[in-house]
Amino acid sequence: MTEAAATREKCKGCGREIEVCSCCEEPGCQHAICFGCLSQELKQTLRHPHAHGG
Repeated sequence: MTEAAATREKCKGCGREIEVCSCCEEPGCQHAICFGCLSQELKQTLRHPHAHGG
């Protein structure tokens, strides 16, 4: 295992492996979050804005 792979964080929202928290950019953040989940938390984007998919 490489050093880069060992230091990856997991997003608290979706569980995806990320390099660094998109909110604080601190290594080892206990509440790391990816950019996509952060945007949804801040109500800048919606996962499924319309029920019909359009």
